[in-house]
Amino acid sequence: MKFGINTIKSHRLQLLTCRNKLSTALSLRDARINIPRPAGVVSYAAQAGFSLNKALDKAHELKSLKEICDLPPSALQGLADHSDDSFAVVNINSIKDLGAWKYYKAAKAIAALASVEESGARPETAQSNINKILKTQYEGKPIQEILTSPVYAFQGLTKEKAVSALEPHGVRTVSDLAKWRYASWAEAVTILSKYENADFSSR
Repeated sequence: MKFGINTIKSHRLQLLTCRNKLSTALSLRDARINIPRPAGVVSYAAQAGFSLNKALDKAHELKSLKEICDLPPSALQGLADHSDDSFAVVNINSIKDLGAWKYYKAAKAIAALASVEESGARPETAQSNINKILKTQYEGKPIQEILTSPVYAFQGLTKEKAVSALEPHGVRTVSDLAKWRYASWAEAVTILSKYENADFSSR
């Protein structure tokens, strides 16, 4: 079969076009593979493990747990920047402060024991009490009543401070505080940060 000059030129042009398209495709592929990564990220493919993306603002998703502990509470997803000012009123200035807040820990402990309380069955000579954390008018109440008491039932937490720092986030009772997701997230990050190795070693 014989081809004319024009046919050969046409075929050659098609081959050159295909070669150029292939070259472009390979270049794009290589560019995607070599996308510059943020500092500290060794390889996207190698990043086995967990993420906290649904709990943190996007700007903080790549930070270590120890770094997250030092961030202001507003770094948690859903808390506005102005929340930091109201939290400061109750001495919460960081995520670590929130996770270690004594009133949250007390509320959580009280809630944890609610299921083992037997209503109306406390012996007259029983010695157990939590009077160091409760205001006088709430001492001697059963756990279920304490849980439904206002969060300012705790000593040192005034109604004004509780309303300013906690009510905007739906925390009104001791039970609300025990189940508060932001404090729960903060506590979890704080605890796990103690087991983090900056160099990813297993020691």
